[in-house]
Amino acid sequence: KTIKLWNVSDAIALSDGIAKPIKTLTAHTNFIWSVCFSPDGKYILSVSNDGSIRYWNPESGKLLLTVYALENNDWICYTPDGRFDGSEGGMKFLHFVKGMEIIPLENLYEQFHTPKLMARVLGGEEIAKPSVDIKKLLPLAEVKIISPSSNGDLRGFKLLNENLQSEKQDIEVVVEATDKGGGIDEIVLFHNGKLLETTNRGFKPAIEVGSVRRQTFRLSLVSGSNLLKIIAFNKDRTESLPAELSISYSSVDNSKPDLYLFVVGINNYENSRYNLNYAVADADGFRNLMVSNGSSLYREIKVTYLTNSDAVKSRISESVNVIKKSARKQDVFIFYYAGHGVMSVEEKPLYYLVLQNITQMTSVSQLQNSGLSASELKKISQDILCQKQVFILDACQSAGAVEVLAARGAAEEQAIAQLARSTGTYWLMASNVDQFAAEFAQLGHGIFTYCLLEGLSGKADGQKDKRVTINELSSYLNISVPELSKKHKGNAQYPNSFGYGQDFPIIMTK
Repeated sequence: KTIKLWNVSDAIALSDGIAKPIKTLTAHTNFIWSVCFSPDGKYILSVSNDGSIRYWNPESGKLLLTVYALENNDWICYTPDGRFDGSEGGMKFLHFVKGMEIIPLENLYEQFHTPKLMARVLGGEEIAKPSVDIKKLLPLAEVKIISPSSNGDLRGFKLLNENLQSEKQDIEVVVEATDKGGGIDEIVLFHNGKLLETTNRGFKPAIEVGSVRRQTFRLSLVSGSNLLKIIAFNKDRTESLPAELSISYSSVDNSKPDLYLFVVGINNYENSRYNLNYAVADADGFRNLMVSNGSSLYREIKVTYLTNSDAVKSRISESVNVIKKSARKQDVFIFYYAGHGVMSVEEKPLYYLVLQNITQMTSVSQLQNSGLSASELKKISQDILCQKQVFILDACQSAGAVEVLAARGAAEEQAIAQLARSTGTYWLMASNVDQFAAEFAQLGHGIFTYCLLEGLSGKADGQKDKRVTINELSSYLNISVPELSKKHKGNAQYPNSFGYGQDFPIIMTK
């Protein structure tokens, strides 16, 4: 039958054109000035004076999704149960209000951020509900910096124009976190956007309202501005409002940064069903380009290169330990991996890089013992002092890996997105939800790394200043990978990029 709809103030009425309205949809808080069916008839769309666009299920009358398109290409979308996705600027636009408490949407990132939310909801996917009820969030913890403070302890610091200036490079920062009823699960320190130190989870199992946890962090400042940000998680893993402090420091060391280049490529797995054709060529091409074009940007390029039988957990751990001892905060760390990546099949799945001696990707014990998990990648990022870090994962699937394909996809994207945000670093990934990272003989490389090399050779230099920054490279990959994959295999492969650190040039072009 024909359904007619119209807007009545802040509600939508559905009618069969004969009787009184058969259904009324309410969720807008502002006047609705436009309402229509989607072209395929699957959804009702309504536009309100508050700038929101809402998608409704015409059969059930349920609100499915709310979208805001903002200035500067920022955007945000969310579902009634609290799941959200959007640009970094978009996530700062909305807040969740509970009683008298106002919670920025980005503070709910760990539990509620859902990559590709709009496409998945409108595609009819049944997405698992968040483990935390958005309507029953525990109170946020409260954090403040006790020392150094312009209103308190200034030993070793000068106050110039209301800005702190340190007289020494190595300092202590004393922080207090107060339990407001939601517990204190973890206290985290970011230095210039990059994860520096954490108390790790679960150090205070009991909820004691009003109790205070004092934590001392020790760190070395870099020359110039040092922005410190401290947050505390409650038991819901909801972030507190941050405590922030800016400290300036003048250093006599004005040398160029060093580049620590860690490259891993695996063609030949112990289980030959997992073998790849171009992973080593991809790794070799990336290493050679970075070394040949990076000499003018870096004081020294220190390369760790592991392929095939050398690409095992023990060798990676040994190499990371060497880097940890010598890397400075002003240096750059780039980790490149070409091989398989997979989500483990367990109650709490983890993302793993599948190293050479893993013979069964579905074996949780093998992944735990011989793979490199997201948690371990996070620890590597945290332990290496370099504030500018990039992780590039050309994580492929081959015919022999089809058995684990169902375990990948959205959960993998969410794991990498959380890694990027929790570490304050950049992550570039080859493939998108339920896609193979394609390899082609015509290119001599996988499509992702082929585009990566093209971008680093100068095609990603959007500013035409002979430098390629990480944001320029990310933008180039987001355009070139889908175009090239569609040309060679008929359908587009979409890369993923997540970045929460400082944008910086990673190579000079010739």
